[in-house]
Amino acid sequence: MRKISITLCLLMITTGLSGCIGGTDVETSEGDDVELGELTDDWPTYYVPAAADLPTCDATTLGRLYYVEADTNFQACTSTGWTVVQIGGSGSTLVLNSAPILSANVWESDDDMIADDGDGTFSRLVYIDWVAMDIDGTIASLGIDYDSDGVIDIPFSQNSGLFSDQATVQAQNGDEHGGAFIIPLEVGNSIIQVEDFMNTECSLMIQNTLIVMAVDDDGATTYNPIVSDAIGGWGAAYFPISGWQVSDSYVSSFNIPQTNVDWVQGVGSSCLKVPQMSFADHSDALTTGQSDNIAILTVDDPGAWSTWISMMDGDENFYIDGYCVDSLGERTWLEDEEYTFSGVDEENPLAGEYWTVSEDGSFGSCDSSTTSFEVKMSFGDNRITLTAAVI
Repeated sequence: MRKISITLCLLMITTGLSGCIGGTDVETSEGDDVELGELTDDWPTYYVPAAADLPTCDATTLGRLYYVEADTNFQACTSTGWTVVQIGGSGSTLVLNSAPILSANVWESDDDMIADDGDGTFSRLVYIDWVAMDIDGTIASLGIDYDSDGVIDIPFSQNSGLFSDQATVQAQNGDEHGGAFIIPLEVGNSIIQVEDFMNTECSLMIQNTLIVMAVDDDGATTYNPIVSDAIGGWGAAYFPISGWQVSDSYVSSFNIPQTNVDWVQGVGSSCLKVPQMSFADHSDALTTGQSDNIAILTVDDPGAWSTWISMMDGDENFYIDGYCVDSLGERTWLEDEEYTFSGVDEENPLAGEYWTVSEDGSFGSCDSSTTSFEVKMSFGDNRITLTAAVI
């Protein structure tokens, strides 16, 4: 009877271990099979009970990392054989690369430091101070990434400095800026839509990001982003751009996506709709006289015209201003009496109605030096600025 009892106990014990001995099938507590994936030769870490169990360190195991249970450490197969991996301390066998230390700031730039690129785009002139160092190596490359693509666009020639190696540039106001960095305005910008900011129903903010980056000789990179208002420059507040301003030639140079332009102008959005206008050269040729027809200003879509009129202060009035512009950018002002409306109600025009811009012979005129005409249509503080080439 004693032998039978011992035998029954052994059977009960070995029955519970039947899933772990002599097979690969594993079952859940509900009896469902669980399939175990196989470890491949690409598995990055391995385990052995003791150092004596490590395989031969050769071409087939080079680079493998094993955990040695008896020694509670890791060993790596290197070109010199099995090496205990120790991180930190004077006896460290693993060297970790430190990324460069980098500091960079804009120390001068404002809305006057703008250069005309001569191709319809503009650049901001920026002064930057910087310092970069690598405590465990050398700086391999250093400079400005102005379009945030991870590639240096303007390299620095030294690890610390205040000035650019680029050529001296003249701003639009005539000031010379030697040593300034020339940053294209049309890149590195993010557009932010905002409502009811600074008494503006709908407006856009243009946030510009300029990145100074340093790369060390081991390939580690440090990035120092500098964020600012694209309109006003560094150190200035953010300037909201209304639906009236978004079509100005300067603002247009920032390449604002059309979806943002439509939103702020009330096209397909809840923003108050800004009138849509077009401006074109008059069919008549310019002469040396002072009564020439110059251009045609057409209402494409009046938008919320009457609402904009009603929002003006009592002492304000809707009016149009125009300027003859020569090839050097010099402007000659024409008085508002030279704008003849062809329509029913000038205070509430319909699509397709227009104004004829012409000289009246009393003050200022366009002549053979005129290459374009600029018109400003104002509703109080709101205005649309359009330019047309004239012949």
